[in-house]
Amino acid sequence: MSPRTLAALVPLFALAACTAPASNSPASEPTPRAKVRDPVEYVRAPGTHLRLGAARPGYSVEVRSHGPGYDHRSRISVVGEDATAWQVELEEPIYAGKVMGLLVRKRDGRILRALLGEPGSVGREVEVPTPAAASAEASDGVDEELTIAIGVFAARKVVQEGIASWFGREGELQDVLLKVDDPAQGPCELERMPEPDLVDVGDEAVRTLRFTYSNGDTYWDTEHPVVKALRPFGFGGRGRLRAVRMEPLRNTTEVVGIERERRPALRWP
Repeated sequence: MSPRTLAALVPLFALAACTAPASNSPASEPTPRAKVRDPVEYVRAPGTHLRLGAARPGYSVEVRSHGPGYDHRSRISVVGEDATAWQVELEEPIYAGKVMGLLVRKRDGRILRALLGEPGSVGREVEVPTPAAASAEASDGVDEELTIAIGVFAARKVVQEGIASWFGREGELQDVLLKVDDPAQGPCELERMPEPDLVDVGDEAVRTLRFTYSNGDTYWDTEHPVVKALRPFGFGGRGRLRAVRMEPLRNTTEVVGIERERRPALRWP
């Protein structure tokens, strides 16, 4: 719940000199190629639940995550529904070009079924994890008054796995993380009141509120209906558009594409 959260270069000619057979040695046998595993063999659903907001078929967001040594993109799309469940498709680098389809129960976000396949295919069934027992340390939260450097606020304190977090309960700070006290990393709190900001996503300028924290982390939240419905950051009921975190190294996660008419990639059975 905290708001915080790398190659030796070997010259090719040297590598060749080290591995080439001597002139009086028989030619080396070809090295057999390692078998490339199908992601279906090891990938499973990303969790037991996927909680969506007021989603509609066609809603889709593309997310870019980048920092030192990595830069990858993912996507979440709602591509169909019936009275009780959403058909959701996920695209992630770990899927190696395949698409994951999830059947998600509307009333509680429970993932009922997961498929993985090439675009245009039906896909193959993959495992959905079994829900774990709730942590004995988790609390439902206690309402209290919180004092931080920028003021005094109505808050709800939640403790989980030894980490205490306080969330706002009123106005523009409703459900906003106000403070976290992590024994391993120390305390961190909201450094200033939320500031209006415009963030360009493709051709669309999205209205946001910017939240800056004492450890340098910055978050941009929005009421944009697609972002708020799909919750690509998995952050409660808020529509998070962008996050810049400073620890352990500066890294950015941001929505870079928003669609309202995304078509299914899989052939749903």
